[in-house]
Amino acid sequence: MKLLALSIIAASTILLTGCASQSTAYYTLSVPQGTANKTNAVSATPIYIVTHVKVPAAVDDIPLIVRQSNDQLMVLTNDKWTAPLGEITTGALSQALTQFVGMPPIQGVMVQSLPRPANTFEIMVDIQQFELEPAKKAAIGAVWRVSFNDKAKRALTCYSLLSTPATPGVVPLVAAQQKNIIALAEQIAFVLQNQKAPVGINCQKVA
Repeated sequence: MKLLALSIIAASTILLTGCASQSTAYYTLSVPQGTANKTNAVSATPIYIVTHVKVPAAVDDIPLIVRQSNDQLMVLTNDKWTAPLGEITTGALSQALTQFVGMPPIQGVMVQSLPRPANTFEIMVDIQQFELEPAKKAAIGAVWRVSFNDKAKRALTCYSLLSTPATPGVVPLVAAQQKNIIALAEQIAFVLQNQKAPVGINCQKVA
């Protein structure tokens, strides 16, 4: 099979229906308070550390990068994230987890000095697919791991593929991806609170 070269097209004029704009617009994936509801699966609130969140290098930028076809990405020069996409995604995922779990994750400088009590969980998220397809859908494909700080050194590695339809325009496209982030956070929160895989999610246990 002939390999298709990935090309990134810088567009000074947005050619997407409903996306035209003369001035720069800024977007975030931040989850508003009350969007995700706290679940009460367990009585104790877990302590958890988000050690790593990775997004694909091809889209880890400040301008929004959307997919035109199987082998072409387009840079929207008038539509930007408020920070590089990796930071935006990490922040949005943390906000959603906070709402589901009832406590924010431990991040940044606190990670190094934090003791690891028995009820501490460590989370790594590798987003291998971050797709924005105008007037079609937003999609995320992520491999994520929750490690349990216990004597058995248990861990659960899961794969989530999330897709939400999007109507024409940048705002609906970003909103669709935000829903995917919330859904991913809900799956991770389920593992934190129940120490087992969510129903319908492909997971592997490591003991």
